[in-house]
Amino acid sequence: MKKLLITVIFVVSLAVTTTIADEIREERAEFNISLLGFRIGYMILASNTKGNLYAATSLVGSTGVGNFFGKMKLKAKIRGRIDGKNVIPTNYHLERMKDGITTTKTLTFKEGKVIKEEGTRQSDSGIDYLSGFFVVIRDTLEEDLCGFSYTLADEQRVAEVIIGNPVRLRSGKYQCNSEYVRKSGYAEDDMSKPSFKFELYYEPSPKVENYYQLQKIILHTRFGRMRVLRSN
Repeated sequence: MKKLLITVIFVVSLAVTTTIADEIREERAEFNISLLGFRIGYMILASNTKGNLYAATSLVGSTGVGNFFGKMKLKAKIRGRIDGKNVIPTNYHLERMKDGITTTKTLTFKEGKVIKEEGTRQSDSGIDYLSGFFVVIRDTLEEDLCGFSYTLADEQRVAEVIIGNPVRLRSGKYQCNSEYVRKSGYAEDDMSKPSFKFELYYEPSPKVENYYQLQKIILHTRFGRMRVLRSN
């Protein structure tokens, strides 16, 4: 169950492409995470940009039924810069609290590649996901929705998120069928099921005309269907 909550972070983090903003821009989104109709966790995401610089933070934790599998909380923060449509991180820090035990992970980058890794290896959570995430709560133009892939890596592991092309639904919303794939450097147990599929759903933004906003994610797990639903 704890791996499911960690996985949710990656899916959200890679849901949209990057656009540069000259003005100072702040965004915040809150999500409820449920499995088989039961709430198991929550996620709070925040970001800001100033010119070509960005910073983002996230808080993910278990709640309700999810606490029966062990209380867990993940705090992460990232800083970096934007170059065209590329996100180039400089520093990433993760703090993980699980059943009263706290571990940390820090990654230092140079030109987008990890040059220093400190702390405890923490399964997928050790990879910097926030560089892709920081724009997920930003309203996105229709032509920028989905249709791309993104590679995640640290000094050992490589994973890829494939965001499928958007499909316009009769309701006017969009659905993007996607997949998360572990490529190399993972433990044998993780590679026994190296990939999973998920769907992203976008609706017209209530704040900015002609823009779309991520509202829902559906993940298909071995425990059943998981929903990540925006609450603000």
